[in-house]
Amino acid sequence: MLDKGIIVEKVKKFFKEIKWYEYAFVGVSLAVLITLSIIFHSHIFYILSSSVGVVAVLFLTKVNVIGIILSFVQITFYAIISYLNGFYGEMINNLCVTLPLYVANLITWLKNLYSKSGQVKINSNISWKEIVVAILVVVIISFGMYFLLDYFNTTMVFVSTLSFTFNTLAIYFLARRSSLNFAFYLFSNVANFIMWGTLIITTQDLSMLITLINVVIFFVLNCYGLYNWFITRKKQENEDKSFDKIMKVLKNNI
Repeated sequence: MLDKGIIVEKVKKFFKEIKWYEYAFVGVSLAVLITLSIIFHSHIFYILSSSVGVVAVLFLTKVNVIGIILSFVQITFYAIISYLNGFYGEMINNLCVTLPLYVANLITWLKNLYSKSGQVKINSNISWKEIVVAILVVVIISFGMYFLLDYFNTTMVFVSTLSFTFNTLAIYFLARRSSLNFAFYLFSNVANFIMWGTLIITTQDLSMLITLINVVIFFVLNCYGLYNWFITRKKQENEDKSFDKIMKVLKNNI
């Protein structure tokens, strides 16, 4: 069994890696979301989906596998509120595509842990050929998804299909441990903003405002994710080079 002191030390090391401004941003975001949910009497699933989602995305920006684990919870709650509001594309995407792909993501990330705190090794070897093929395959799938969503009378079917397309690409590149996942999540955020913003305007239901604010928070975090993964990738590459130099010196002296 692991010594309690070792476990405590690992936990302390993990939280030390989170910057003060990251704590501040998440803290303010959660305060705003909870306050709005109380004022506008939002459904409990809106609150849970938004709160868990913010924390999950923060961990993903830190290249930490905990973000993948928390995403399972957020995906479930978001699928429920999507169903309640007629966004069947979002529901199908989350339960039938996103959830299974996140299982694959978890397996992939656990196989590529970079540090004991849960940080994952970033993959910087994604070729243009892979990017083009991934986009073409997802676009073809999305074409069929459009007619499926239209059959179920999905609200804003075209925008919902776009959200499906960008979200699926984001999850694929997340599994590949590529920072491109944040770029596609940004496009997905824009599509989601249009969907929820339009729904709020047409229904005048301000209880859903928490979801719209949550999308804006995700957008900011995804921008930060692009930046932080770039910095982290450089740091990992420098550490790998230093390790290789040390091993080369030791090998030559044996």
